Amino acid sequence: HDPYDGPAPAGRKNDAYGRYLGDVVRADAAAGRLLDALTARGLRERTIVVVHSDHGEEFGEHGEFRHNTNLYEPQTRIPLLIRVPGLAPRRAPEVVGLADAAPRTGRSLTPLLLGRSDPTGGAAYAEHLATSGAAVPRRAVWRGRRKAIRRTDLPVVEIFDVVDDPLERVNLLGRDQAADAELLRFLSAFDRRIEAARYRGAVGPVDAPARFRAETEAFVGAMLRGKAGGAPAFDALHVR
Repeated sequence: HDPYDGPAPAGRKNDAYGRYLGDVVRADAAAGRLLDALTARGLRERTIVVVHSDHGEEFGEHGEFRHNTNLYEPQTRIPLLIRVPGLAPRRAPEVVGLADAAPRTGRSLTPLLLGRSDPTGGAAYAEHLATSGAAVPRRAVWRGRRKAIRRTDLPVVEIFDVVDDPLERVNLLGRDQAADAELLRFLSAFDRRIEAARYRGAVGPVDAPARFRAETEAFVGAMLRGKAGGAPAFDALHVR
């Protein structure tokens, strides 16, 4: 996360990207110390460990830097590692979202953790609220290997195959009109769900993050005090 403290790993240039990699190395070491502490206390085989990031980081791949400026893969694709005692390690190819990591906000990840596959390839949704004057409002949906990004202020749509084209250089819009229509219908379904959630909670694009943060902090505080009665209403803001 900017500012990148670094230092860059050995053999890497000490520029912004190098210092970012240094931060990743430090985070990895910190996770290792946590696992070692769980082992030392006899808790490792009784503890589910979830490691994730809240966003990616861009270094000019699409003309932007840092994050919170677009919905391309460098800023939206993140690690999600879940260790469950007794379950064999595996890598799931399906698309999932951060909301799925919380049982009451997304779909259950239990089938994937148990080694079952999702024939649809999975799905996720993201929205860039564009609360700053320079930002462009966008919404995106992933459905298996295909991804659609749509601007909400102009009729601009991009469709990518993020497996064959992970850098998102080739806009496939119009190559397969039936597949495009299906993907965009899927995006519209998510749009309706988000707008309905905002209507129910009187949450607009500007105050949705503030409400999300306040509800999260209130829930975590209650949980720490042993008084949590339920999960916060995350459906007002979905992230990938």
